[in-house]
Amino acid sequence: MAKSCETAGCVKPAHSRGRCHACYKRVRKTGELAKLPVGDKCGFIGCDRPYMAKGYCAGHYQQKRSGRSLSPLYFVGQYRYDENGRKACFSCRQWLDVSEFYSNGKPRCRGCHRRHDQARKHHTTPEFIDSIYDRQNGCCPICSAPIERTGAYLDHDHSCCEGLYSCGECIRGLLCNKHNLMLGMIDDSVDQLRAAVEYLERGVKH
Repeated sequence: MAKSCETAGCVKPAHSRGRCHACYKRVRKTGELAKLPVGDKCGFIGCDRPYMAKGYCAGHYQQKRSGRSLSPLYFVGQYRYDENGRKACFSCRQWLDVSEFYSNGKPRCRGCHRRHDQARKHHTTPEFIDSIYDRQNGCCPICSAPIERTGAYLDHDHSCCEGLYSCGECIRGLLCNKHNLMLGMIDDSVDQLRAAVEYLERGVKH
């Protein structure tokens, strides 16, 4: 494991004479090294990294300096696991048991990985799919049964995009597994659905 910078409050890896690049550069430039306030945290809500400059940790200060909007940082090194051995998900920012992650070291938990993978395959964003889920009140639009966000199936118009994935423009909604299979089995045929309704309404007639 890499040795940490000797400067008080700095947790970056040491590179030159026991200090990180930033602290070593300050020593070379000014001959002094202002001690970082021990225990002070980054001003970004939810970030526990040590204060670095302008009220932010090094990562968020770099975001602000480059003109980007501030966003959560990826957990690295000692920040990836807490004292209870739980792992931090890169997307939902929750500390979860390691069993909630895939064994191949992916930074997202299983639910978030599926959420982002689903959006990528349909050429859209997780936020857009979230909006569909909220519009449906978390239920399948066919049977009104509750569906989990990460367990729902994204349905699209197969006359636009054949196969399992879509262009993102022909997404119709989120379905439960049963009714997603149903539409697939009848090839999205409205005529077959009408015939099925008539058949059921007719009942047993010999």
